[in-house]
Amino acid sequence: MESLNLNQCCNELLDMGKRNRLLYFSEGGACLELFSSLSQEKLFEKFKSGKVFSPFPLDSLQKKLGIANEEFNSSTESRKLLFLEAKSLCLRPGAPEKTLLLLPKKAGLFSALRRIQQSASLSLEERGLNTLYLSLGMLNWKEDPSSEERVRSPLFLLPVTLKKEASDNSFSLFLNEADSVQFNSTLFYKLSVDFGVKMEEFREESDTYRGYLEKFKAAISGFSDWRLEESDYLGLFAFSKLDMYRDLSDHAERVLANPIVQALFDPKGEIQEPEGDGKEVSLHNVVDADSSQMEAIKAAKLGRSFLLQGPPGTGKSQTITNIIAEALYDGKKVLFVSEKKAALDVVYRKLQEARLDDFCLPLHGNKASKKEVLSEISRVLNMDPSSLTEEAKEKLDRLKEEKDYLDAYASSSGAICKALREPIYRVLGKACLTREVPSPSFRFEKIEKKGEAFLKKALENLSLIQGEAKRLGRDFSAHPYYGLLGEEFTYEGKLSFENDLEAFFKEKGKMEGKAAALSELGFDVWCLSKRRKAYSQASKAASLPFYDSDLFASGEASFFALQIQKIHAKEEEIKQAEEALLLLGKEEALSFPSSELSLKFKREYSSPFRAMKSSYRTDMRKLKELSREKKLSYSSALAFLEAMELLRERKEERGALFEELNSHLVEAKVREEGDLGRLSSSLEILSSLTKDFPFYQTAPSFNGFSDWKKKVLDLNLDEADFASVSPLLSSFDPKKFDFESASWSQVCAKAEKMKESPESYGGQIKLNRALKEAEQKGYLPFVELYLSSDLPLDSLLLAFQKCFYQQWSYHLIERDPVLKESSRRKNEQMVEAFQKDDRLSFLVSQTQIREKCCQEIPVSHSKHGGLVNAFNQEANKKRNIPSIRSLMKKYGSLIQAVKPCFMMSPLTVSTYLDEGFSFDLVVFDEASQIFPWDAIGALYRCHQAIIVGDAMQMPPTSFFLADLDKEEDSPEGGNDVSSFESILEFAGALPRYSLKWHYRSKSEDLISFSNSHYYNGDLVFFPSAKRKQEGFGVDFHFVENGVYDRRRRINEEEAKKVVDLICEDVREYPEDTLGVVCMNLVQQEAIQSLLEERIPQDPRLLSYCSAHPQDGIFVKNLETVQGDERDRIILSIGYGKDAEGRFCHNFGPLIKEGGERRLNVAITRAKRNVQVVSSIRFSDLKEEGLNSLGAKHLKEYLRFAELGQEGAKTQKEERASSSPLEESVAQALEELGDSFQRGVGCSLYRVDLGVKDKRGEDFVLAIECDGESYHTSSSVRDRERLRPQVLKDQGWSFYRVWSTDWFLFPEKEKKLLREKIEEASTLAKESVDRQESESPTFESKAKREEIRLEDSFKKYRFAYSSPNNQKIASSDVFSLYQAISVEARKIVQLEQPILEEGLLLELAYVSGRSKITAPIREAFSLFYREYGRFEMEKRRDGDSYYYCYPDCKSFSLRIGDKRGLANIPGIEIENGLLRIVSLEGSLLGEDLIRDFCLLLGYKKISASMSSILHGHLAALRKQGLLVAEEEGYLSLPKGKEYEDLAKKGALPQPSASGYNGSERRDKRCKKL
Repeated sequence: MESLNLNQCCNELLDMGKRNRLLYFSEGGACLELFSSLSQEKLFEKFKSGKVFSPFPLDSLQKKLGIANEEFNSSTESRKLLFLEAKSLCLRPGAPEKTLLLLPKKAGLFSALRRIQQSASLSLEERGLNTLYLSLGMLNWKEDPSSEERVRSPLFLLPVTLKKEASDNSFSLFLNEADSVQFNSTLFYKLSVDFGVKMEEFREESDTYRGYLEKFKAAISGFSDWRLEESDYLGLFAFSKLDMYRDLSDHAERVLANPIVQALFDPKGEIQEPEGDGKEVSLHNVVDADSSQMEAIKAAKLGRSFLLQGPPGTGKSQTITNIIAEALYDGKKVLFVSEKKAALDVVYRKLQEARLDDFCLPLHGNKASKKEVLSEISRVLNMDPSSLTEEAKEKLDRLKEEKDYLDAYASSSGAICKALREPIYRVLGKACLTREVPSPSFRFEKIEKKGEAFLKKALENLSLIQGEAKRLGRDFSAHPYYGLLGEEFTYEGKLSFENDLEAFFKEKGKMEGKAAALSELGFDVWCLSKRRKAYSQASKAASLPFYDSDLFASGEASFFALQIQKIHAKEEEIKQAEEALLLLGKEEALSFPSSELSLKFKREYSSPFRAMKSSYRTDMRKLKELSREKKLSYSSALAFLEAMELLRERKEERGALFEELNSHLVEAKVREEGDLGRLSSSLEILSSLTKDFPFYQTAPSFNGFSDWKKKVLDLNLDEADFASVSPLLSSFDPKKFDFESASWSQVCAKAEKMKESPESYGGQIKLNRALKEAEQKGYLPFVELYLSSDLPLDSLLLAFQKCFYQQWSYHLIERDPVLKESSRRKNEQMVEAFQKDDRLSFLVSQTQIREKCCQEIPVSHSKHGGLVNAFNQEANKKRNIPSIRSLMKKYGSLIQAVKPCFMMSPLTVSTYLDEGFSFDLVVFDEASQIFPWDAIGALYRCHQAIIVGDAMQMPPTSFFLADLDKEEDSPEGGNDVSSFESILEFAGALPRYSLKWHYRSKSEDLISFSNSHYYNGDLVFFPSAKRKQEGFGVDFHFVENGVYDRRRRINEEEAKKVVDLICEDVREYPEDTLGVVCMNLVQQEAIQSLLEERIPQDPRLLSYCSAHPQDGIFVKNLETVQGDERDRIILSIGYGKDAEGRFCHNFGPLIKEGGERRLNVAITRAKRNVQVVSSIRFSDLKEEGLNSLGAKHLKEYLRFAELGQEGAKTQKEERASSSPLEESVAQALEELGDSFQRGVGCSLYRVDLGVKDKRGEDFVLAIECDGESYHTSSSVRDRERLRPQVLKDQGWSFYRVWSTDWFLFPEKEKKLLREKIEEASTLAKESVDRQESESPTFESKAKREEIRLEDSFKKYRFAYSSPNNQKIASSDVFSLYQAISVEARKIVQLEQPILEEGLLLELAYVSGRSKITAPIREAFSLFYREYGRFEMEKRRDGDSYYYCYPDCKSFSLRIGDKRGLANIPGIEIENGLLRIVSLEGSLLGEDLIRDFCLLLGYKKISASMSSILHGHLAALRKQGLLVAEEEGYLSLPKGKEYEDLAKKGALPQPSASGYNGSERRDKRCKKL
């Protein structure tokens, strides 16, 4: 794509080439020479007065004279004969004035008129160009004086309408008042530029035919070889875009200053778009809008410029309607531009339905009748204002509550559960999906901490456990390796375990032999632990150092132990006695027999005379020998003896204890310390023997013990005997299998099983790991519960998920207040209320916008003039109505205030609007067909641009610029049509938005091909409940005998088949609208001719055409069908094999660049059915002959039409997997026995579950869960109203499954579902007419009140209006000065700004005087000099001064109290004049002066007053604050308002000269 610039645009618009019939006129099929009995001037006047003319029936005369068409075309004589005869009849004296003789170039006037009429209508509808004119007069001139070539150019051009009468084949011709009579402006421009011919343009309202013709003759009088001809023609004049060229070239600076135009000219340029403030944008939809449309509407609301991609049937006009409505609400001025009249009409009708047409002004083609424009503007200007009722405001509040609740529910149910990493509705769905799975009752601890990772790992573990349970059984204790420790499998570990097992079997026999011997000895060897015990006890018993059978008697062991304890205690006493004795005597004393001697000392020697006894002395000597004392006294000897006696007694006591001990022994005796030690050791050994030791039952004799001991020692019992089994013991969990306590037979059996199943080793390790994980994570009890039950192993994982998701679901619902309180009943009540109130909100928005627009409508304040009054006078005119451009130039601001939305074609923008017109927003529709240079005129007048179109539809073409004459002779290959780049391609710097929802097609077949081939499968469209059948979707009709005449480019048999199908459709589907699309113009005309012939013959066809006056049968070609839609479309391919059976792969426009886009347009016009009529099948198109994308797509579409969806891939195949909730509902449907289909549809939207009619393949019920599809919708309106509404329109009944209710109340929900299916089936059988309830009104009307000009101004209040009763004498200088000082401040404060003379007069009143005296002036002068100048300001006002305080901000005019002009400051007068002009919009100078004087209370205006006011008006004009317009009108500068000027400080400001009191006061204060 090449870059664009202004010069290039101007060159494209300026058509001065040889093909321009307005400059280089040539006769042909597009122009018919005209003859009339009236003169040109009379004919001009008759047409302008509304006279209706009729063409002379030349075809009837030709037939009457017997001249065949071939003879007419080939014989000049025959043609002359016919023309002479016709002239004699038509132009004879007394012939009817209304009859016009039109002479065709070829035979067939009727055909020529019909082609001209159809081409003119088509141009008007498609491009907004009126091309049918009656030209009066010709200029025969030379472009080059030196050349002999002469040029003929038409002069006067009268826009006319050629109307075919329905009753017969006649035509009527009359003036088209939607356009203006003009002098050839293209010729005018050419002559002025190239030859310097200067003259004023033709003014229809003032210039006459003869008068202007004389002016023209005078202007070209210098060119002697130029002459005027009285030649008249009726024909098509494709007006050049001269107005558009002038618009751009004359205002180049303003054009290039526009940022949008700059971005258009610079592909890399960017537009600085306004940023939102982050707040939610409040919208005021007046018609429905889906979420993709809402994005565009919001962007428009924010003031952004953008491209809006709108594929067929996606609601472009609907979106534009809402965008315009939002702009009107915001008080913006809107320009809606479309070349195609149908596109403008659609938007206008939608605005009309929204009751906003009052504020829209269509100026496109024949919608631009100046009478109608004037009348319409005047009607709205004077209509009563609208206002919003209180009920409407309540509706909006309620709608917000409903929307907030439904949004909250969607937000809550769609909120992501962080732990599970999925939305809540999926969690509920999974709970529902597993609800019927049998499971034990189990509750997880702290479920909120168990998330996705927990579940994933748990399912992995459970899968392993499930596998082992299936392989080896549910009782894991029976597994060979049950109890095996270890969670990590290693090959080395496995080998080690196998070696240990082998070692066990090697030692097994030896262990069993010793166990048998021990068993014979009375030991229990049932298990390993007992064998270990037997080993230990046998070994210990065999090592007893002291044996007696009585040791094992009951209680004897404790006796022996106690006795030994006593003996040991006694020995301790003996030891202590010996130690005490040795302190007194020698060691020999320990064994000295002291009993007798002790007795003597106590008895015989107790007398004091004992010394006298020799025995005493002898005994003393003995004791002295034993004693350690040198001198031994009686008392010492006695103590010594007592110590010896004590030792003796203790020894005797010990002996008694031994005797007692031995008395309990049977065979052995304890006689010495050694025996006592051995006995003590034996008792210690006995204490370690358990009661099951064999001796406790029967203790052998000493000899028997010796034999027993020998046998034990012979066994050679050793702990090493257990070495082979110890590794096994350490490898198993004793809680699961205890080798010690298990019987030896069990141990051996387990060892045998493990030996036989080595492969189970690894499985047990994995199982251990899984069970350990289950235990650690807290769900081992679930495993144990499940495996201990009879529940199927296959459902183990599902049962776990059921418990998991059930508990999570309850947890999620309980913790969310919205979900907790929601219920089906509440939700459906909210949905129903929202659906109703959302629709009503459109009515509220409409009224809101009407109210705002009504407030902007100007009202007349003036009694003498003003724009409103002047415009109403124009509207009441019967004659000399000004042109629309004149109206716009004079009343533009008023018209924009009344009609803020202009609806125009690109041409009418430049034709009707001058450069001063500006808009806030321009919206282009069908932009793919607008040349970029055509759009500039609208773009540069706007601040924001929204360009709406479809890059995959028709590009701009030269079709409407093609010469009709050349169309007849165009060669094979179809129309000579070239494609160009549109404004869409050049606006690449703008951001893009796309509309996604497709509404037009009732069958998916009608859009699926385009969706896949042109829109990347991104469209959202809705399946029909009706399945494919003839007459619905796409049908293929093969014309077997169809022959394509390549010379004439026509297929007659196919044309007949098309007309037959039209008649058939009219008969079968009388309520449906119908259209025909052809591949070229000639085939279109052939079908039209056949259809016109058939209409009178077929009553049904005639009745159908009468019943559809607006949307009747159209027959169009590829270039002209964009923007149209019908219920049924017949697509005539036309191309086929020729008479010789040859087929040429030439498909006219389809093989040119952009041909595939033309095909896309053709196949997407139908709502219900496309009937492809073709003389070729897709197989006839050979790949090698298809050199263009358009041709290739044609073959694919023919394949699709012939074979249907199955034969051609037309959409994305992938389908998002259904959610668990949908699967749960599907299970319920299976249980109910209903036939259904998942994911019905072939676009981005699919019905979750479609329930089929039991009587056929059609669907009756669309079930939508609040799952995946529900939450993909970004708005409540999409979810709760639009989708259900569109599905109902597609023939479905709709039912919503709410996940919370489906989870909480499954049986109730299944019952409701059953009832809904039955209800839907009943509705499908019956034809139910949905009657719309009457819409309420939210609009109140009020009579327009008369607004007085004086109400817009503040009242003036005098402080003093008459003298006081008490006069202050002039001699009392102090009192006079004091009074003036006080009152001057008050007066200035109240009346500021106030002229000096007025101030002095009121001060005179204060002092009791009626006029100003010298003392008053002196007193005030003194006050001002001493104090006043420091407080207030004195400013110059012409020759006088006025006073005000520094904070005085308002200098507005104040009225009342009959202030004379001399008493009003000039600044106040000028502000008042500006205010009046602002209120009225525009006023004549004299009317402005009269209104101003009336405001002041003066009915008469003196010369001096007039002079003063004219002086102020001149000053305002000099400052640029007033602008002089045509006819003496004064207005504010374009785009300015009084309030805007005030805010910007642009109003008249106080003079900079004079005293500045604040500055002087500051200086004075500094001095002080």
